[in-house]
Amino acid sequence: MQGNLFPGSLMRLSLVPPCLKTGTNFGLTAFVAALHRLFQLGKLGSTIVRQTDSGSDNDSCDTHALHCALVHFGVVQKIVWIRLMPKHSHDLADRVNSMVGEKIDPIKGVGGVCDAPWDMEDIIKRAIASQSGHPEMAWHWCNWDWREWIKGHIQREFKDVSHMRYWVYEDAPGLAKNGGVRVIYKANLLPHPGNSREPEFKPIETAPDGFTLRTNAEGQDIMNSYPSLDNIPPMEPWKPANPSEAEGVSAVCWKRDKVFSDILGHTATRLRADAQAQWRALKSFHDSFHTSDTVPPLPINVNEMVMEHGVPVSWSAMWNELAWRYKR
Repeated sequence: MQGNLFPGSLMRLSLVPPCLKTGTNFGLTAFVAALHRLFQLGKLGSTIVRQTDSGSDNDSCDTHALHCALVHFGVVQKIVWIRLMPKHSHDLADRVNSMVGEKIDPIKGVGGVCDAPWDMEDIIKRAIASQSGHPEMAWHWCNWDWREWIKGHIQREFKDVSHMRYWVYEDAPGLAKNGGVRVIYKANLLPHPGNSREPEFKPIETAPDGFTLRTNAEGQDIMNSYPSLDNIPPMEPWKPANPSEAEGVSAVCWKRDKVFSDILGHTATRLRADAQAQWRALKSFHDSFHTSDTVPPLPINVNEMVMEHGVPVSWSAMWNELAWRYKR
C-alpha cells in the first residue's frame, strides 16, 4: 500500500499492484490523483503541506517542476514540501499503516488475514474508523509519464538540491521567473539560529548596503516554460508480465501467468466462494488489459466487481476541475 493522507479530509490508501513501476512517475501520479480526489470531496484548500520520504518516488527535478506547475496553473496558491530526514517518524501515517496491519495480521487474538483484493477496502475502513477524514482505498493501476510531460521545460542550470529539506512554492503575481511562482528553500527542518548572519530561506542575495544578506526576492529559478495541459502524457509502461516478455538479463517481470496459476489452482481453492470470485475477477482484468495504456478511467466493473477509485482517471476531466481554481 501507499498512503496519501490528509488528516481530517482524506485518508487514501492505494493498492500498488506488482505490474506497476514505482519511482518518480508513481509518486507524482499518486499525489496529483489524491489532490483531485480532495477537490471532489470539497476539501482542497489554497495551501498544501506535503511531507514525504526521501527516495526515488519523490527526489527529482520533476517533483519540483510539478509543484511549480500546480501553483502556476492555479490549482493551489502555495505548496510547502517537507522532505523528512532518515529514521524519521510519520506519526499519523505510521499509525494508520499499523492499524491496517493489525487487522490483517493481529499481534494478539485471532482473526485478521486479507483473503482477496476487494476485501481490503472493508479492512481499511474498519481499521481507521477512529481517525478523522474520509477513508478510501484506491486502485493505482497506472502512472502518467510526468518525466515525458515535463521534458525540456526545466532550466538546464537547475540541479536537484537533494540536501535541502524544506521547500516553498507560492504564487507571486508580477514575477516573470518560473511563470509567476516564487520558490525558496532551506537546508534543514531545525529552528533557524537567531544569531545567524544568513536569512532562514535561500537563495541568498546581498542587500544594496553591500553587507546585509537576505532571501532573493525572486527565489530559485527552476522552470523556463510550462507544458500545455492539453498535452496528455503517455502512461508509463508496466513491468513485463512474463519471462518471455522481459528483455535483457536484468529485466524484472512479475510472472503474471504463474501468479494466477498458483492462486486460482492452489491458494484460492481453500478460500470462501466470494473470495475465489474476486481473484477470478482480477485475472479477468489482466486478461482484458495487457498494457497500462489500455486501462480505461475508473470506475471499472470487472465480473460485477467495481474498482471505484484510483488511477487512471481522465486527464482532461481532472485538469478541467483542478486548473484555474485561483486567478493567474
